[in-house]
Amino acid sequence: DFIVVLNPDGEEINRISLLEAFVDTPYHTIMANSSLSSIALQGNYTHANTIKFVDKATAKLHPYASEGQVMISMRDLSMLALVDLESRKIVWGQRGPWLTQHDPDMLPNGNILLFDNLGDVTDTGRSRVIEFDPMTGAVEWMYTGTKEKPLSSTIRSSQQRLANDNTLITESQRGRLFEVESDGDIVWEYLNPFNRKLGEKNVTAFVCWGQRIMFDEVPFLSAN
Repeated sequence: DFIVVLNPDGEEINRISLLEAFVDTPYHTIMANSSLSSIALQGNYTHANTIKFVDKATAKLHPYASEGQVMISMRDLSMLALVDLESRKIVWGQRGPWLTQHDPDMLPNGNILLFDNLGDVTDTGRSRVIEFDPMTGAVEWMYTGTKEKPLSSTIRSSQQRLANDNTLITESQRGRLFEVESDGDIVWEYLNPFNRKLGEKNVTAFVCWGQRIMFDEVPFLSAN
């Protein structure tokens, strides 16, 4: 896995190996221990699935980060990390009560919100969405689904904290998009209607990622 930086013309101006970014950092032992896993033996050591640029406003709200760094989510290490593009090293990393996570978002309140694919050990499904304090590690909010509608997606998936403080969740493996309030009540949901019978099972097409877009963010819609 690499971090690649392109200029506006599409020309590559920087390329950073995530494997090399661990070298000579306090986090190198995490990579060393991962080499025993079956996935790592196939050459997939990190399986980075998200990259987020830390701008000036975000850095002010997250004291462990600096402007110009990037946050990486590495699924097979169950790890979040900040990579400094100048030093080409991991300068901050965290593992927590999540497994094979996707889509971490650095929130305006200083917390991080992510989709935890395999970290739920209750009877409401295998997945959950959690909001945690990166300074203390404390989980401050979570959504785990219900017994009637368990949250379960072992791969992909995403979440988005909305302006009204609700959370938009993409449950990829079930082909489901839905919005929940802070108390867990479902506001609306969409189920992908494209499905087929495969053997004895009904299989639904994945929905990989959903995002709420406000009207003023897509000015071309009002061009006519």
